[in-house]
Amino acid sequence: MLLYKFPKKLSASEQIEQAGERIKVNKKIRKIRIQNVILLAVICILLWRVPIIWLKILTSLILLLCIVFNSLILMVVKRQEDSGAYTKIYDDHIEHKQASLFNLKKTNYKEVTVFYSDILSSSQDAFGNLQIKLKNGEIISLYFCDTDAKLYLINNLYKEIKYPKKEYRDLSADEIVDEDDPDYNWNNWKDF
Repeated sequence: MLLYKFPKKLSASEQIEQAGERIKVNKKIRKIRIQNVILLAVICILLWRVPIIWLKILTSLILLLCIVFNSLILMVVKRQEDSGAYTKIYDDHIEHKQASLFNLKKTNYKEVTVFYSDILSSSQDAFGNLQIKLKNGEIISLYFCDTDAKLYLINNLYKEIKYPKKEYRDLSADEIVDEDDPDYNWNNWKDF
């Protein structure tokens, strides 16, 4: 049974809103590309006209870093905006299709089907990707364009994907608090 699907079916008004957002993003991308061309032209002029060598090197490095940063932004935007990626979460498995950061063509997508019975453990890496360790020793890294899909897995299906979920104690208003306990009474904290 299908529990969650990305991308969701959009209504007509949501499709119009999404098209407006795409137009804004495309304008920003066009602006960044023009900015990169201007920065390259400035680098060429500085290297040709400025007589001070250290100033040439410093400004060239700064401008090249700006170009690299803008190019990375373009790659990430193109990766997230591409409509070929999808996630389908079922009650017994996950179907996921994603692109890697540097392979932006639709033919270079990675398609994965993971059954919950094959999962040994799961966690998140430093970049927020879901790392799934399978029983055969293979580790699969899933990048989600839609953060809600990953949160749905972690919050609702953490037992199935064997995700280490922390259980927090619920401190409701009905619970009696011990006033002598230093964690609850500021008067018992002598260092503050």
